[in-house]
Amino acid sequence: MAEWLIGGLFLISILLFIVSYLKKDSYQKLEKQMEENSIQMMQEMYFLKKKIQQLEDEFRETTNPSPPELSRNDILELQEEGYDVAEIARITGYTVVQVEELLYG
Repeated sequence: MAEWLIGGLFLISILLFIVSYLKKDSYQKLEKQMEENSIQMMQEMYFLKKKIQQLEDEFRETTNPSPPELSRNDILELQEEGYDVAEIARITGYTVVQVEELLYG
């Protein structure tokens, strides 16, 4: 009778060992899948941040074009041609204050 009890316990231990191995394998698969998903999400976030930065740069370039670099002589020539300060500012893209500083200052 003790032999049957020992044999039964041995059989149960083997079954539990097999079950634990299978469970461990499924957890490893799940862990690997989660890691892959995490890496993929990080890559997508990096790509989106880069794309947003690129779009912001393009937006800044189109909304704030830098005024052409004109020298004081160019501004004086426009004044000699009869343009007033406001017209020169509109033509050049400078502010009225900037034009006045270049002309008088």
